[in-house]
Amino acid sequence: MITGSYWQAGALDQPAGDRLPPVYSPARGFGYFGASPDTAKTLVCVGGDPDRLRAQFAVLEPLGRIDTRLGFLDNTRDVVVWKCAEPRVTWSRVWPELTHM
Repeated sequence: MITGSYWQAGALDQPAGDRLPPVYSPARGFGYFGASPDTAKTLVCVGGDPDRLRAQFAVLEPLGRIDTRLGFLDNTRDVVVWKCAEPRVTWSRVWPELTHM
């Protein structure tokens, strides 16, 4: 699972325990924890720029939307959850380009 922000990553990583796949995020300090393994062929992406995701994956399908009334835009309000499959580039190669503060 990849998230667009470190807030999302932290919210999903800690309480989920072993009920969700490992959580990764290129945002802020979470980016230094590492990337999804190169063997991962299908991921769930919480948020993210659709054009950037299309450049990374051959298959991009919306699974749903997170939209909490009092949330933050692009963090907990108006966030698309994507199914991303068939990566075009390995994570180990693209991760340094995606990480940001």
